[in-house]
Amino acid sequence: MPHVVDEIINIIKDLAIKQNCDFMLIEVGGTVGDIESNPYIYAISKFKSLFPKQVMLSHLTFVPYLKASNEYKSKPSQVSISTLRAFGLNPDLLLLRSQGEVDNKIVEKVAQSSFLNTKNVINVPDKANIYEIPLYLNNQNILESIYYFFQIKRKIKNNVYSKWEKFVNKYKNQNNKIVNLLLVGKYTELEDAYLSIIHSLKIAAAHQNLKLKYDLINADNIDFNVFDETIKKYNGVVILPGFGIRGFEAKVEVAKYTRLNNIPTLGICLGFQAMTVAQARLKGIKNATSKEFLEEGKNQTFVLTPFFENGDKDILGGTLRLGEQPTIAKNGTLAKKIYGNEIFYERHRHRYEVNPKYREKLQDDNFIFSGVHPETNVAEICELKNHKFYLGVQYHPEFTTRVLTSNPLFDSFLKSLK
Repeated sequence: MPHVVDEIINIIKDLAIKQNCDFMLIEVGGTVGDIESNPYIYAISKFKSLFPKQVMLSHLTFVPYLKASNEYKSKPSQVSISTLRAFGLNPDLLLLRSQGEVDNKIVEKVAQSSFLNTKNVINVPDKANIYEIPLYLNNQNILESIYYFFQIKRKIKNNVYSKWEKFVNKYKNQNNKIVNLLLVGKYTELEDAYLSIIHSLKIAAAHQNLKLKYDLINADNIDFNVFDETIKKYNGVVILPGFGIRGFEAKVEVAKYTRLNNIPTLGICLGFQAMTVAQARLKGIKNATSKEFLEEGKNQTFVLTPFFENGDKDILGGTLRLGEQPTIAKNGTLAKKIYGNEIFYERHRHRYEVNPKYREKLQDDNFIFSGVHPETNVAEICELKNHKFYLGVQYHPEFTTRVLTSNPLFDSFLKSLK
């Protein structure tokens, strides 16, 4: 395994040089002791031994509350630290996650077991929302521990947090106007599957003094016989991304319904593709579908075809179009109004594109592909001109959302709901 450890270290070093960064924040996920994490923990251990004054190790542990005995237990944290030491690591900073605030005795006990000053052991209790955590950590003087370790003299000014505080106050405001969204997906059993999109919508809503409420629905569970009644309580619809045929036909039906009934709709990735297939069928191509859903013996028209026809299927992601790509929005369109810039960049993760043979046939006086790749002319955005908001994107705007600067696409969508 030494060559694997060395390669991980080389990736970290190369990235630091390429980005010319002052600091790198490296997260090692999972739990200490999990076999899949071992190469990375060994790599961090070796990396820290090479640069002891330049690598600060922060360790996150859990302090569970036992209701039966009415006490918090520090043993899991102590065991976690002990396991970490077996890899040659001792934390420089310890964060104790807990349901509520723990007693100082717990902090002192864990500090002793990790040979740390209690100033470097910080309890992090649950908060109403995750955006309160940075403010809480700042109040616990976490920066002082970081400054001391790296011997930093130039410190961050306190007013840097004012914008963050303002956002948190907006996010918590219970007087914000409520907007209700229907999120149509396929992995609805686990909300975390769409966590980035949900948080992006919440962030954009907070910036506009709105309070977001939403329902996740499995596309296959939609009863279109009563959909007229179901949709009444929602201000808008988001057709979510995914892979595979399950639920796709229902997404196409949702795209057709919201289009014909002037309901604000945002489609992301597979949602964009569902909108494209809906347009094809409304234009009379009744057997229109994606080549992803090829069925032998059926007469199908593929308005969506693979982006990489000859991708290496033996390599993970070999047929995927991945990463940041440029897009140009056409003048006089909603997409241009949203992004403003002549060219903008968004991140992609998909295998299929609008079939070039049908791209012009699908467009008309109302439905257009308003955003394209500047070099390949691949369709990236579709929209309706005569609609409150009906726009689909092939990319993932949730990946470029930031807490203080939400993606303009989500901003524009939510404004259409007011």
